[in-house]
Amino acid sequence: MELWVWSVLLLLLGISVIAAEFFLPSSGLLATIAGLAIIGSLVCAFLSSRVTGVAMTAVVLVVVPLLFVSAVRWWPDTPIGQQVLNTPPDNPDEVLPENDPRYELRSMIGMAAMAKTKMLPSGVVEVDGRTYDAVSVGQPVEPGQRLRIVGVDLNRLEVRAEPTTQAGGSPPATGEDILTSSLEALGLEPLDHTNRT
Repeated sequence: MELWVWSVLLLLLGISVIAAEFFLPSSGLLATIAGLAIIGSLVCAFLSSRVTGVAMTAVVLVVVPLLFVSAVRWWPDTPIGQQVLNTPPDNPDEVLPENDPRYELRSMIGMAAMAKTKMLPSGVVEVDGRTYDAVSVGQPVEPGQRLRIVGVDLNRLEVRAEPTTQAGGSPPATGEDILTSSLEALGLEPLDHTNRT
């Protein structure tokens, strides 16, 4: 058999083994065999003739990278690629156990709570007679202050202080613009405009 035929056969063997490396876990053994086959292919091509050697080198420089890119592109869709990569689900809640406490905490968003401790910003709140770790969003909270649950951060409730009644006034209505409220409604005194000398 002529050397250029051996060169082509070794190149085809090398390409086949490279493809197999992506589908069969071999810890690099198949990649080593593929590399040796391709080197043997080039050696046989150059021993046949210089023109055959240059042509085979050009084929190797084009085909092997294309094969590698194609295998990497489609490998994640293969059964072994899915096992190795273990792609995460689209919805993170799919991986939570059914009795995960975050389900219960998320169902509490919007409920009223009462501060049991001072929150700077974390502390303890009481909801329906049960205590929970919580973190205040926005401002410090005094014990006994009424709160509203606005979110969940890890395993802690995120709470926000509800508006309190000002002395001699009423709590601002929900959605009321503070800039259009009167000073008296906000419990503030007017500024003294007299010039001081």
